[in-house]
Amino acid sequence: MSIITYCYIKCRLEAYDRNENFGGSGNVYADADDWHMQLPPPQTFRDVTTKDKLPLISSDTIAAFLNHYSKSLDATARELYTAR
Repeated sequence: MSIITYCYIKCRLEAYDRNENFGGSGNVYADADDWHMQLPPPQTFRDVTTKDKLPLISSDTIAAFLNHYSKSLDATARELYTAR
């Protein structure tokens, strides 16, 4: 076995030892009660297709929504909005 192969295997085994969660339950949360997400029933959703008429949303409405999260439209997004 070459020294490179030996070092590769040794480093890999040491990494596996540090990551004891391999092959575990897949639950990355220490406490499942720490995080909750409430979704409406699936029946309340529907697909949007090209046949559907969507309400017009002004760029001011979009800017107000994004401003709430301290975000703004970048040039690419603004161009997509105005190109329609």
